[in-house]
Amino acid sequence: MKIKSIKNFMPLYYFIFIILPVTIVLIFIFNGFFDFGRNSIKLMLKQSTQQVHSSIIEYVKDSESILDISSDELLIDFFETVPSESKEQNIIKEYSNILKTRSYIEDIYFISIDNVNNLSLKTGIFELSVTTTMQDWYIKTKNNPRTINIISTHPQNYSNMSSGNFVITLSRMVSNSNNKEVGLILVDLSISRLTELCKKSVIGDNGISILFDDKGQRIAGYGIDNDEQNNIISMILESNFTGFKRISFNEKPAIAYSDNSDLTGWRNVNIAFEEDFLKAEKIRIIIMAVSLIVWIIIALIGWKLASVAILSQISRLKASMMEAADGSLDDHPHISWPNEVSDLNDSFIKLIKRITVLMQRNMDEQRMIRMSELKALQAQINPHFLYNTLDSIVWLAEDEQKDEVVTMTLALARFFRIGLSKGRDIIYIHEEVEHVRNYLIIQTFRYIKKLQYVIDVEESLSNLRIPKLILQPIVENSLYHGIKNKDSMGLISITGKLEGNKVLFEIKDNGAGIKEDKLLSLQQNLEKRPDDGDITSFGMINVHERIQLLFGKEYGIRIFSEYDIETRVEIWLPVLKRDISDV
Repeated sequence: MKIKSIKNFMPLYYFIFIILPVTIVLIFIFNGFFDFGRNSIKLMLKQSTQQVHSSIIEYVKDSESILDISSDELLIDFFETVPSESKEQNIIKEYSNILKTRSYIEDIYFISIDNVNNLSLKTGIFELSVTTTMQDWYIKTKNNPRTINIISTHPQNYSNMSSGNFVITLSRMVSNSNNKEVGLILVDLSISRLTELCKKSVIGDNGISILFDDKGQRIAGYGIDNDEQNNIISMILESNFTGFKRISFNEKPAIAYSDNSDLTGWRNVNIAFEEDFLKAEKIRIIIMAVSLIVWIIIALIGWKLASVAILSQISRLKASMMEAADGSLDDHPHISWPNEVSDLNDSFIKLIKRITVLMQRNMDEQRMIRMSELKALQAQINPHFLYNTLDSIVWLAEDEQKDEVVTMTLALARFFRIGLSKGRDIIYIHEEVEHVRNYLIIQTFRYIKKLQYVIDVEESLSNLRIPKLILQPIVENSLYHGIKNKDSMGLISITGKLEGNKVLFEIKDNGAGIKEDKLLSLQQNLEKRPDDGDITSFGMINVHERIQLLFGKEYGIRIFSEYDIETRVEIWLPVLKRDISDV
């Protein structure tokens, strides 16, 4: 049977991939927790033993650094010369700080080979109360004069003033510049610190930790009393095992771990009783089981809430895609959940945005192409206008009308100078007004009995900006299609003023006017480029399209006319106080 709906197969998937595996894991946990507990004990025993050895290595290596004083000239001089109180004080003053900074050092002894100069940092000059050559610390140091020797636990019995406490000793031979052995340095370390290490390493309430030296002698330990001590030590020494070993102590099953230190040769034995650990494991397993059951219940509730939430997001995404398919590319909701549905929604939104960008880019490209076409057309000079103007200048010159020739020539020069505008497309309004004024000056010479004009532009508009060649094409239209066809004198008036937040230019003529059907066609052509190449309205359509491409649909040209009475053209522009970079 096929499950087509996400709503239906989610519970099945939830049971197969979550509930069932968790249940199986729970059964295995219950069946195997005893083995798990023993493995955990072994791991902790091994880690604790390794930690003891690491701490002992740090303990010994820190103490070994003290023996570097064996090459000090002050010490060699002390051994080689007659003893004196001043030399004794110099030695104590020089090295007493070692005892102050290392509380675990019982004492430091300087013993000469000839038994003449012997000094304790704590008690001062002393005489040995034992035969030097019979002592283990002397024999080891004599046999290994160039190395640092570790002497296992022994009583501190060098003199009558020694404490008698059991200590561990680090020793080194002192030689003079001729390599002659002149004395020994003995650093006695307290066993109490090793006992602390054993205490920290025990596992469980009844755990035991014992440290043996390389001869099998107990150095330190924790977790056994005097009555048990001999029995357990004997049992460990007899078995002489390394690694893990199952033992029974006082009829209690236990696991022991034994390991030797590479540096000292000492052996640490850690013993953990199963009852200590498994009791805690049983409680832990019960807590875990209850927690898992609670988790399953919470997960069921969570699944229900999550499935509703996920399905709602999928439904939103589906609706958004359907809207996009119907052509709506705006305002698609963002799904904020950090999951695959959100990723899919984000990808979909990116796709929509990409499509929108490509569409906008295509529109911009078409706009730029059209602007280029309009600029190319705008740049074309009407050869008839230039020819007729020059012809008029020649005629005036032949008629020796010098002032008129100068006026007309200056007007033509200014007309083309402003038209070029050094390549600028946006000019000041006063420049655009001057441009159309020069055009009308030229045309009044040609149509002296037909054309009069009035220009009235508010002074406040002078320093505002305007796209160039906006007014002249409209005025030219008024002249050639309105005034020229009139039998009597015609008048073209140009006004400019602020209307709210817009600039309004109004060009009015009392020429032939426009018939109603022609006016309607012309108004429609302003909104859509004509396909029939209507040359009579081309200049006006060019101006209208340029304005809307630059500033938007709310600006442009409006045409009003009464046939045989007048035509009025409104040019609406934004208030532009500076040049614009994208023109």
